[in-house]
Amino acid sequence: MLQPLNTIHNNVLRALTFSDFKCHITPLYKQLGFLKIKDIYQLELSKLVYKFHNNTLPQSYNSFFQKITETHCHFTRSAANQNYFVPRVCSSLGKRNLAYQGAVTWSSIPQEFKNFSYGRFSKNYKMFLVALYNI
Repeated sequence: MLQPLNTIHNNVLRALTFSDFKCHITPLYKQLGFLKIKDIYQLELSKLVYKFHNNTLPQSYNSFFQKITETHCHFTRSAANQNYFVPRVCSSLGKRNLAYQGAVTWSSIPQEFKNFSYGRFSKNYKMFLVALYNI
């Protein structure tokens, strides 16, 4: 579904850098500090969960995620890391659910980022995602 958009994104990046059409794209993303389409989605989703975590979303979002401490009274590493309950899914369609993806994405964010201000969180998490690109 995102493949046509991803292809256009890659071609625009190659055109901006005057790179060969067949060159490997990941080094260009890292060099320019740009995110791939899937990582843009991950960043935006993590910003949504960050806002939920800090109670800055409208009340209509209050039931999107559930803290692990609200599901059971055991003190686990996930609870200590301020993670959210990952709902059980039975299909690939269930894995597209916002509650599932948000909880999984939030649990993959480094713990120290979760206590940053919103601007610092966005900037540092973007740099973290770009740093994951292997050249």
